[in-house]
Amino acid sequence: YSCTNGLHALVLYTQQLHWHSASMDGYAAQQREFDWLVQPSVMTRALRQLRVGCDAGLAVDVGCGTSSSMAAALRDDLGARAVLCLDKDAAAVEFLRREGVTAHRCDIGDPDAGVVAPGSVDLVVDKSALDCILCSDEVDSYLRGVHAMLRPGGSYAIASFRTEDELRRIFGDAWRWDRCVALTERCR
Repeated sequence: YSCTNGLHALVLYTQQLHWHSASMDGYAAQQREFDWLVQPSVMTRALRQLRVGCDAGLAVDVGCGTSSSMAAALRDDLGARAVLCLDKDAAAVEFLRREGVTAHRCDIGDPDAGVVAPGSVDLVVDKSALDCILCSDEVDSYLRGVHAMLRPGGSYAIASFRTEDELRRIFGDAWRWDRCVALTERCR
């Protein structure tokens, strides 16, 4: 798989978990917001400092779960004019909608999903959705889906448990690698 329109893969990695609630099991059914891996404001602060995604026309949070805070941070911290949250889980999407967030149920890897117009997104934010998909055979279709929604020059920002070397192997030469920064200190 390759992309040729100059997209950026910006990787913001972390190995320190942030647990917003005691258990992830049934978080959408419990009607709670759940942010794991990293606080949304930590991620948007790093993006702002790197001048990535600022004043985006459309920012998309893929694999959003019940994180209404990420949508708010993209809007308030980065100045995104429109924010769309996407997740496969219907309960998570319904939770976000009740919170006033624009959210849709969507499989990013499904080319017929039709939720996001091709080439219309300035910034895709991924708080470890890719990490989860790496445990399946959907990696190529997921990355094709992210690629399809990004406009030329758009950015894909990933918060990941993976090391930079691991992520470079996953992406190969298919994406133009922008930079990799630590959001938290690496665990030893």
